[in-house]
Amino acid sequence: MGQEYKFSRIEEQLIKEGFIDSKDIEKAYDIQLKKIEDSKMPLGIIFVNNGGVSKEKILNLLKHPDIQNNIRTTALSKGLISQRQLSESGTEETKMQDITSIWLKRGYINKTELKKIMYEQLDGKIFWNLALLLGLVSEKALEEALRIKHFKKSICEILHDLNLITLTELNHTFKKINTELILGTILLQQSIVNEDDLNKALHEQEQTSHSLGKILVRNMLISNDQLYFALSIQNDVPFQKLEGFVFYDKQKLDLRDIIGQRYAEEKKMIPLFLNNYNLTIAISNPVNILNAHELRSLYKNLQISCILITEEKFEQLYSILYGEILKTSETQYKKPIDEYQVEERTTLSDLKMQKQLVDNLYLKYKTLQNKIGEKPFESGEKLFQEFIESNYKSTCEKFKCNKVVFWLEVKDNNIRTMALPMQ
Repeated sequence: MGQEYKFSRIEEQLIKEGFIDSKDIEKAYDIQLKKIEDSKMPLGIIFVNNGGVSKEKILNLLKHPDIQNNIRTTALSKGLISQRQLSESGTEETKMQDITSIWLKRGYINKTELKKIMYEQLDGKIFWNLALLLGLVSEKALEEALRIKHFKKSICEILHDLNLITLTELNHTFKKINTELILGTILLQQSIVNEDDLNKALHEQEQTSHSLGKILVRNMLISNDQLYFALSIQNDVPFQKLEGFVFYDKQKLDLRDIIGQRYAEEKKMIPLFLNNYNLTIAISNPVNILNAHELRSLYKNLQISCILITEEKFEQLYSILYGEILKTSETQYKKPIDEYQVEERTTLSDLKMQKQLVDNLYLKYKTLQNKIGEKPFESGEKLFQEFIESNYKSTCEKFKCNKVVFWLEVKDNNIRTMALPMQ
């Protein structure tokens, strides 16, 4: 290891309880430091290191007209080149040579400045939007790269990922230190938030009707995964992402018989899997754990276990099982995200017959680009149509569905195209 770590009170208590030893925690710290270093790399380099795209394709993407234009704008705004130098270098530019090579050749910039400019492009939203729209990377590869880029995990989370501690052991340990498990305290004692940020969030909670967790996530003080992990500790209910989960077709009728659509919507729970007399249900809010107890009283012959999933996953699985969008969540997407509203949803079931709907979706995309001041891509309409077609096909194949609902969101001043599978 070669490095000394100062253990937190929770980590010391975990050792005292005999759940782990100091070497386990040191291993978690080493992993944390490595992940933090990896997160400092530009997004484009993360793509290459992950094997998601070749170095050659990344270099070619940097020559794309949209990125070249952004390089010019960036260099001018930072004072790295003058307008005169930009005009002069433009006469030498060819399709086979990017503008920065000309600047370097003419001595307008040095290698250090060039590296800084290129790293900034590799980390910018124009780059990864183009990489996605051009099909250089998949949505899954992008999500993984962004997960690395925005790494944010506590030592307890890493220990749990390594299967060195269980949620029950964490719940027990936190109770040893705190007689009452409170979300803010759990986050604070893992050093996920500091006292000042927590107090500000608590003050905002008093002024609004929003939950503390959502305030912390919205203000980017914690990740969504960290929120659900803390809720899992608090309630001793496992959080699962259920990536790639698909309902067994033969079980869908049985699951809908056990928990009907109206009951699922009212009680905010959804059945996932039935194995003999063992039923697994999912909730997105720990408050609804009590509804699971009610279900046990209705089906005394079943052993019912409960897991925690995100609201987004809950809505996704609800639409697949019951064939409708969750009514109580429709208004959720009408709330402002940053300063803009989420666009209306578009349901696609036949791309050839519904070309006009895709065209309308692109017009909404352009409208949002104008609102947030993002320059539209060249040949943007064609790229957008190809992206929607690819996303539609992959979603139908992945979830074995025949309809996909698309809508647009603005988050962190970036436009995101969202998709929801439906039967």
